[in-house]
Amino acid sequence: GNVVLNKIGQIILKNLRSADFPTRYGGEELAILLPNSDVEGASKCAENIRKLIEKENFFMTSDGPFKATVSIGVSSFPSMNITSVEDIIKFADAALYKAKREGKNRAVIFSEGA
Repeated sequence: GNVVLNKIGQIILKNLRSADFPTRYGGEELAILLPNSDVEGASKCAENIRKLIEKENFFMTSDGPFKATVSIGVSSFPSMNITSVEDIIKFADAALYKAKREGKNRAVIFSEGA
């Protein structure tokens, strides 16, 4: 698990702007703050990272390369009804769980009723 998380972290770091702020949030969850990005920019960033992770060979096994996928939830301030930092996290988390319910390996933007 740590090998995969470490490599995912490297992929993320290589594909962010200098102002962006990635962090580990919980056990296997990561969060990225994207200042000066609207929801469309955040969604494009999420999808780009998702595709790069999907293509990566993490390590070799007897069956061939080990592949991994990620599910990503996107929320944005101020374009949504967000009034606190907790709302940003809550909405991104709701979108993440929607991505997982819809089949994983996808980026989902928060919407009401997610």
